[in-house]
Amino acid sequence: MVFVDTCVACGSRDVSIFKAHISPFISHRVWKSKPVRAELVKCKQCSLVFYNPRLDESENSLLYRDYRGSEYQKERQKFEDRYTAELNEAIGKNDAEIRIRKQNLLEFIKPYVEFQEVKAVLDFGGDRGQFILDEFTLAKKYVYDISGVQTPSGVQSISDFTSLQKKYFDFVMCCHILEHLSYPLDMLGKIHQLGNKDTLFYFEVPLENPCDRKSISTFSPNLIGRYLFFSNPLLLKLSQYLFNGPTMGMHEHVNLFSVNSLENLLIHSGFSPVVTKDFMMDLGRAKSRIISCLCKKRQ
Repeated sequence: MVFVDTCVACGSRDVSIFKAHISPFISHRVWKSKPVRAELVKCKQCSLVFYNPRLDESENSLLYRDYRGSEYQKERQKFEDRYTAELNEAIGKNDAEIRIRKQNLLEFIKPYVEFQEVKAVLDFGGDRGQFILDEFTLAKKYVYDISGVQTPSGVQSISDFTSLQKKYFDFVMCCHILEHLSYPLDMLGKIHQLGNKDTLFYFEVPLENPCDRKSISTFSPNLIGRYLFFSNPLLLKLSQYLFNGPTMGMHEHVNLFSVNSLENLLIHSGFSPVVTKDFMMDLGRAKSRIISCLCKKRQ
């Protein structure tokens, strides 16, 4: 693990640091220990909020081994009793969730995409490629995923980035990946190598920045209280100093985005946002606020 003293998105040293904690599940799965020290960092330049420490490659491998498999679910439920086998199975696999997420994606990109002109689509890090839109009727469909899971009919899986670079893509999507990455600039640098000036890139992340009022996705006293404290750094620092709280817990999402911080990250990575929007997504099992951003390469 590494404690960084600069922003992982823009490199600025102008940051505020608050006490945080690591969830018991993460501590046990990665280090087989009790929770270790953690920090919540807010960049004053680009507004990204992220956690310290940053996991290294071996630690991430431990965290994401057998991701959402049986062993993962059982270990997580020991610490989080609501994380049942039924919930684990539903995430990203439930037909209703897939339909809702694809419908939201379609409505967002429809004004900007000529579907009949798209010849190749890539879902970067997209599991089985189950969220690629059916409207891409003439396109070859690919998913870049190293897990080796079975893809649906009509979707080709590629696990080697060198092979990926030999292909051309008109539309590249990367959904719910950036919030997991210790160093998001590294992956965005790879994505930026794909396509050309006409390629459209779609990014989707949850809106979880505790300093953003829109992070109150449901009328929850915990979310409201979190926002009131974290949107007032002086009050938060004072309460942590006097009362040892409140703190936020580092889990799998190590980068907490707002609209502004996502756009700043993408601009810093060489992209130019075409349109960005946040909206509430109701998946039935949960409601969450999502950020969608459609980009091109910056010229």
